[in-house]
Amino acid sequence: MSHTGGADIDAYTEEIHSWHLDAGYSGIGYHFVIRKDGTIERGRSIWAVGSHAYGANSDSIGIHLSGCFTYNLPTEKQIESCAILIADLCE
Repeated sequence: MSHTGGADIDAYTEEIHSWHLDAGYSGIGYHFVIRKDGTIERGRSIWAVGSHAYGANSDSIGIHLSGCFTYNLPTEKQIESCAILIADLCE
């Protein structure tokens, strides 16, 4: 899992996609984005290799939680949605 870092913002999929394009990637590096309200948004297609974990992109799923968790915690709704998403992916 990854977090926005830097600023504690509620980044959305299209915003992250734009940041990653500007950084020279082919698009958003994550497969899923979980917003502060618990909404799960799709990033890259699940079958596409991600760009979120150097050396492990080809055998992992990238999940991004919006916000900066250096000094804050994810919201309860993010934690709940993340657990549900992981459980669904494991099935």
